[in-house]
Amino acid sequence: MEQVWLNNTKLMEDEIMENKMYAHQQYKCAICGKIFNELKERIDCESQCLKNQELEAKKIAEAKKKEEQEARWAEVEMAHNHYVELYEAYLKDYEFDNYESTTCVYDWIDKLIKVFDNID
Repeated sequence: MEQVWLNNTKLMEDEIMENKMYAHQQYKCAICGKIFNELKERIDCESQCLKNQELEAKKIAEAKKKEEQEARWAEVEMAHNHYVELYEAYLKDYEFDNYESTTCVYDWIDKLIKVFDNID
């Protein structure tokens, strides 16, 4: 009977030690590395860190899109300016005095500029 009591006491001591170990266990956020005493705190931190990462990724994507938009707009403006220069050179080289044809083209160019101005 004494042997059983000693075995049970040993089991109880092991359980107490195990519970103490779990009571002092710390949890580390897998994203930012902060250490927490409670599992729920770690889960909350990881959720917040994921939201912050998503927001940061969206900001970066928006900035990249804006940068690409500005670069493409610069290309459009360069092409437009080049077209105007070519057209004016053409009119000058071939001495077009036809007012209707030149105004028609300039009206078209003005409309095109207004369209691009409204994009912003």
